[in-house]
Parts: sequence; C-alpha cells; structure tokens
Amino acid sequence: MMGRGLRRQWVLWLVIVTLVWTGAAWAQAKNLKVVFMEYDPKANSYYTNLGTEFEKANPGTKVEVEIIPWAQGRDRLVVWISGGQAPDLALVGTRWLYEFVDMKALEPLDRYVSRDFAKDFYPSVFNGGNYQGHLYGLPVAVSTKSLYYRTDLFEKAKLHPPTTWDELLDAAKKLHGPEAFGFGLPGSKHWQNLDNWAMFFYTAGGRYYDDGGKCVVNSAAGVKSLQFYVDLANRHKVTQPGPVANNRSDIQGMFAAGKLAMVWTGPWFFGILDRDQPSLKYAVARTPKGTVNATQVMTDSMVMFNQSQNKDLAWKFLEFMYQDKRRLDFGKAFGMLPEKQAVAKDPTFQNDKRWRQFLEEMDGAVIFPSSGVWAKVSDVLVVAIQEAMVAGKPVQQALDEACRKIDEINGKR
Repeated sequence: MMGRGLRRQWVLWLVIVTLVWTGAAWAQAKNLKVVFMEYDPKANSYYTNLGTEFEKANPGTKVEVEIIPWAQGRDRLVVWISGGQAPDLALVGTRWLYEFVDMKALEPLDRYVSRDFAKDFYPSVFNGGNYQGHLYGLPVAVSTKSLYYRTDLFEKAKLHPPTTWDELLDAAKKLHGPEAFGFGLPGSKHWQNLDNWAMFFYTAGGRYYDDGGKCVVNSAAGVKSLQFYVDLANRHKVTQPGPVANNRSDIQGMFAAGKLAMVWTGPWFFGILDRDQPSLKYAVARTPKGTVNATQVMTDSMVMFNQSQNKDLAWKFLEFMYQDKRRLDFGKAFGMLPEKQAVAKDPTFQNDKRWRQFLEEMDGAVIFPSSGVWAKVSDVLVVAIQEAMVAGKPVQQALDEACRKIDEINGKR
C-alpha cells in the first residue's frame, strides 16, 4: 500500500511540475521586450502608453518598454545581441539596420508583411528597410528637411524666401549682422554635418555611387556643393561664428533665441518652437534649388531580432503600432511626418502650412544608400567636410581622398 501511495505522490508531483513549467512557458510566450530610442524626453509617455494599450487589447500579454538615449542605443543593442539577450523589437537608426543584418541579428519581415499592409506606405521610405533582397525594417520617424526663416527679418529687408542657392546667399548676406547671423550651419564632427551638406549635395544633383557602386562624391556636383557649403562659413562669413563647434541642437537653439535668420532642419522643430517660443515670427519654405529640387529624407526603423522567442506576438505588436491612429499620435507627439499616405491626409497635416511644406518635399526626397558599411562611409565624409572647412584643404582634394577610402571600404579598389 505504501508503494502505491508513493507512486501516486510521484505522479501528482510530476503533474504539478508539468503544469508549473507549462504555465511558465505560456507566460514567457506572452511577454515582449520593446526598446525605443529617445527623441524627446517630454514625449516618452507615448512609448509607455503604447505598451499599456497593447496589453489591454491582448489580455495576458506583458510588454516591457525600455527607452534609451540615442547616444547609447547602438552599443547597448550590440551588447545584448552578443550576449543572446536581444529584445524582441527595437527602434533603431536605419544605418544600424544594415549593420545588424550583416551581424545576422535581424529577422526578415517578408513573411509577415502582406501587400495590403504595405500598400499605404510612402514607397521612398518603405523601401529603406530593404536590404540584401529582404525587408528587415518598417519606417518610423520620417522627416524631410525644409528652410526655416524669420519672417520679421525678411519683411524688414523686403526679401522673399530664397528659392535658389544664389538667393539664399544674397539673403544671408543682407540679414547677417548684429541682430542675427545669416544662416545656421552645424559643422561639428558628427553625421549631422553630412546631413546638412546634403541640402546642397542633393540639389546639385549629387550621387554617392555610380551604377557600379564606385564612389562619385568627388564629381562636379559634389565639389560644387561642398565648396558652396564651406564658403558660407569661411569666405562669405554669413554663418554663426565657429560653426565647427555646433551641432543641430545648438543651431536650432540659436534660431529659437532669435539669433539666426535661416536654418535648414526638420518638422520636429516647429513643435519645439510652438512650445518654447510661441511668439517667434517665422515660416517654412522649400529647400532652395541648385540644379534640381531635392531634399534629404531620413527614417529610423522598427526591427525584429531573430533571437526573439515570440516572433508572431512581436509582429502583432507592430501591426498594432502601425494602425493609422497610432501613427497620427506618434507624429503629433514627436513632430515627425507620417509613414503612411492615409495618415498624411488627416487635418493635422493638411490644415497647417508647415506640415504641408514638409509633405510636399517628399516628392523630391532622397534617402541615404542601403549599406552595412554606411556608418564608416559617413564618418569618412564627415572628416572630408571638416578638413575642407577647418583645415582649408582644397575641396576637390578632400573629396578625392574620401572617395579612395570609401572605395576601399566597399571593396571597389
């Protein structure tokens, strides 16, 4: 009899352990970790609310939301990937996406994305998540760039917003003085310097590579645009003093403080101005033309890591996140353009001239090349810009040397 009792206890213990293990596994399967980068600390509640709303819509699911400063983001993710502790989903710089694919860390999204899901995205930004024949990221935080200008200063000088490089230079010369500097230039050793040069590089018709993948930044368009960019600071002296010490946040702060007549930046900025400087008189105009109308378009990406044990649930979160209402809420919270054309038709974007201006720039928008080594390439170009601007190296020489290094990076020598 004792033997039977022991056997019953043993069987009961196995049943309990199995149920506990199964319950723990089920609970694990209902958990998600989602990492977001911090655009604006004052708007972080958007991320936490998104996780809470998803939990309410999916009872039993637990979403852990972690928000990381951009400066730490890439390195933190690399450490997690290397240690087998990658989150299920993360918002990343698109330039990191290509690097993470080369590290074999990302899950292709092709099998999840239906034609119906993809059809409403702007093609120029949706395609930025394609790499090596697969879709690895969904666009988020889309921004084009346009020219902010002080309407009070322009009216006082009887000037119209510039539509060409020559008009921009003329306006900067006439407005530069004790009251304000003509044009804000973020010249620090940072990718934002490259981003700002793009205003002139793209409108000159510049390309980074030819059809064979060889660097052509040292073309006539590249040289002309960088020379004009450098001359704004060194020859014409219509920028703020010592631009190489300033990043984009610095020059946006100067414009907000009334110390700049013009600055080229994105749609997030007017939300900052509305909040912090509501009395500032300004407007937004199309990027001045060189030989063509163009502007820079930037997008970050939502990616899924292949270490995720909850891929279907992670995709369900992405579908939830990309519902029109939530993309509209994101645009309002962070001052970013919609990724989806249906959202762009909302009165929020259509009834405000500033939003419409940035949306109109989408037609001529150019995105950085898709490349796992783009971070290294952009570093080379930032150095070339600095050498021309600070060290006085001839622009042609600086770009020739940059192209040689870029071709080496890409294995094109």
